Amino acid sequence: MRGLALAVPFLLALLLGCQAGSPRTGGNGRDAVADADGASDGTTVPDVSPGDVADPREASGDLDVSPRADAGLAEDAATLPDDAATLPDDAVAELDDAASAPDDAASAPDDAAEPEVDDPCASADGTWPHPFCLPALPATVSGDTSQGATDLADSYSPCAPAIDESGPGVVYVVSLDQGGTLTAGVDDVPGDGVDVDVHLLTAPSADACVARGNLSLTAAVEAATYWIVVDTWFDGTSALVGPYTLQVTFQPAPTGDCPADMVPVGAACLDRFEAPNVAGELPLVMYTFTESEAWCAARGKRLCFEDEWTDACGGAAELAYPYGDARIPGLCNDAHTWLPYDQALLNGWPASASGTGVGTLEQLFAAARAVSPTAEAAADHVEGLYQGEGSGTNGDCTNEVGAFDLVGNVEEWTRRRNPVAPSFHGNLKGRYWADTRTCQDDITVHGDAFRFYEIGFRCCRDRE
Repeated sequence: MRGLALAVPFLLALLLGCQAGSPRTGGNGRDAVADADGASDGTTVPDVSPGDVADPREASGDLDVSPRADAGLAEDAATLPDDAATLPDDAVAELDDAASAPDDAASAPDDAAEPEVDDPCASADGTWPHPFCLPALPATVSGDTSQGATDLADSYSPCAPAIDESGPGVVYVVSLDQGGTLTAGVDDVPGDGVDVDVHLLTAPSADACVARGNLSLTAAVEAATYWIVVDTWFDGTSALVGPYTLQVTFQPAPTGDCPADMVPVGAACLDRFEAPNVAGELPLVMYTFTESEAWCAARGKRLCFEDEWTDACGGAAELAYPYGDARIPGLCNDAHTWLPYDQALLNGWPASASGTGVGTLEQLFAAARAVSPTAEAAADHVEGLYQGEGSGTNGDCTNEVGAFDLVGNVEEWTRRRNPVAPSFHGNLKGRYWADTRTCQDDITVHGDAFRFYEIGFRCCRDRE
């Protein structure tokens, strides 16, 4: 393009020279170009450089700039396309090069280096928008909620909406490429004045909590991204901030054995949660042994045998409680105040309400209330006594097996391997929200038709 810019003013200058009275008279544009290259008729042509004629109207003080002269210039300029073919070869080549420049420019990105993509972990600061990225699991990281942490949330729902965690917290993120069981825990040194809790979320929001623990949590997870938050408990006066160590482990789900909502225990698959076996749902109650078996059978399952249940509760170490050999009140839902009950009101519960089609506690109460005023009074009484909590929300009440609330929450029907009398096939395990027993304890004094306001169940099936 530079050659074209120089060539055009040069040609115009020669034409203007002819109009203004150059030594050459007559002739056309072709003659002017030929003579500029070296005329053969003996006439001397002044040396003119492109720089001398950058503005043709300033090339001579005698230049006629009248409208008539402009008209003559336009006529001569109109002849340029016909004469362009006589341009020197090197000028044509330069024009060709200029014309091809866009093609060369278009190919430039192919040779350019790929732009660098920002590493989201590089700018992490432990906040909701910029969480710390956990390395490959298992992972152990240290932090301190008294240094650089920010106030994330006042509480976490639906895990523990009533617990004040308005102190500063730190957010981590981890991505899983397969389903399984995730465990996260923080250390706790008695008397150090630090109280931080751990939470598992499905989104960077305090309303997306799926599991929580004072010390640790264990949750069944799918292939997805999860946020783990270490937040500080506020005791009513101050936030108990301080250093902590977070440990996160992951156990892939067994393939081809048990579905995602069940865990393998010996030759059986056992529901992760108490019926209806849905994370966060309140467990069912007021089912007899017989009704519990029917509910499981309607879903292609059966009641768990007592030894299957015990193995899941104590884990490989055969612990007294899912979390250890020493009871810690409240780690499972087992420390509520006992409330007195009225057996006469409970006797008004209709058996038809405890059917196989019930999927939630709300549906159960609605089915009972619809039967009769007596049944409605029974349902109201049970609801008033009920202190169960959403399945899995007590994240510390589990172990490496991955089943939740085997101690506390609601008492669970299991099937005895060797019943000693007809109509006494059940063994009640785990106790409930106002009492506790070890994983190994049994209660076998109730018959198959016994129902109570704190008795529920979970299901099992044989492994395929």
